[in-house]
Amino acid sequence: MKPSLRAHAPFVSRHVDEAPASPGVFLLYRSGRLIYLGLAGPGGSIRERLRQHLRGEAGACTRAATEFDYEAATDPLPLYRHYLAVYLGTSAGRLPDCNQAAG
Repeated sequence: MKPSLRAHAPFVSRHVDEAPASPGVFLLYRSGRLIYLGLAGPGGSIRERLRQHLRGEAGACTRAATEFDYEAATDPLPLYRHYLAVYLGTSAGRLPDCNQAAG
């Protein structure tokens, strides 16, 4: 079941294990603030990408997330671009903290 965009799921193994094994967009938060906007492309899995971040394989910035959300999509790139455009429009053009750290 997809977490509500209003009530993010805790970023812990048991909730990550409930994420879909399908492509889509995922969002990582720290104390309710968006810190990373991620993409699980075609052939990828939201669940596996979240597990990588939870294990710290993507670095300390995303490992420090406390909540997450996601949206599955067969073709996630347009959805990712939409989320990114919305965020950039509300943040004076700045990327989320961990996206900036990723380069």
